[in-house]
Amino acid sequence: MNAGGAMLDAPFCHVYRFLDDKAVTFQQYTDTAQWTRLMK
Repeated sequence: MNAGGAMLDAPFCHVYRFLDDKAVTFQQYTDTAQWTRLMK
């Protein structure tokens, strides 16, 4: 919920890539249209 009271219910997925047991990249996928509406 933002300061104006709008709710966000956007699914997301986190994708990590590992090299030698260490996370070397991170990517987040989500519904950016919902985030854009919420931040206005």
